[in-house]
Amino acid sequence: MNLAHLRYARAVVREGSFSAAARACAVTQPALSNGIAALERTLGGRLFDRTTRGTSLTSFGKRMLPLVDAAVQALDAVRAEARLAAVEGPRPLRVGVSTLVDRDLLGRAVEVAGTELVLRAAPMAQLHRELADSALDLVLVPAVSPPNLAAPEAARATVARVPIVFLPTAGGGADRDAGGAIELRETTRVPLILPTDSCGLAPFTRELFAAAGIPLPCYPGKADDCRVVQDWVTLGLGSALLPGSKVTDSVPVRSVVLDGTPIAIDYEARWLPDSPARAEIARIVRTLGGPAAGKPEPTQGAT
Repeated sequence: MNLAHLRYARAVVREGSFSAAARACAVTQPALSNGIAALERTLGGRLFDRTTRGTSLTSFGKRMLPLVDAAVQALDAVRAEARLAAVEGPRPLRVGVSTLVDRDLLGRAVEVAGTELVLRAAPMAQLHRELADSALDLVLVPAVSPPNLAAPEAARATVARVPIVFLPTAGGGADRDAGGAIELRETTRVPLILPTDSCGLAPFTRELFAAAGIPLPCYPGKADDCRVVQDWVTLGLGSALLPGSKVTDSVPVRSVVLDGTPIAIDYEARWLPDSPARAEIARIVRTLGGPAAGKPEPTQGAT
């Protein structure tokens, strides 16, 4: 029985369709469909009904999927434990980070860790895939859900909160010269420059404006990272919203509020509840989750 085919079946249930599941698993739809078909032949029954209205589990599938879930989790645990057993001495804790996470949070994580940390910076979706595959022990990311989240079973806890600031475009007149806070709706007088979705800031910004019911005018280009965003603001291509910790000291900024309440972005730690390193992870998370983060209780699932 192929482990990848079991993961495909779980993804179809989670995503609700074969096409969405293929994107979540980073494979083509024909490859996923062939894998599901091979699994159904092995099990001896059809798992899914596909109609023009969507995809649903058959009665056979409803009986099989809980067992599929248990099998995948057990195999992941075996693989993770085998990796630990194959390493002599203490194994470094593998920590994936979004490039949006600031240096202060990373510095605190390194300081409080009881073992060596091996950091890996990568796009949000890739970090979650590697977490789901036990290639990473812990990820530090913005508290948003990237498209095709690959680790929905991850536990999470908020470990930092950073204020959002407004960078008015060069030559922005009153916006650039004014001091004090600016209301979110007033930041859209000039299109906002967004980075790509990889670091998590663009999804956060879209969710923020959608929740506030405010249209979001965007500059048509996409920046690679926060430093490029700042460069483009300086060139007069648009304005921007960034975490205050990612802004160069010399750049003029204004704090951002929504109906008078300051806006901030939360950073989360995410990990698998059955991780062999869960005791060390829990200790790090508890230490990082100080008063500024509100010391929330870790919860299962994903936003």
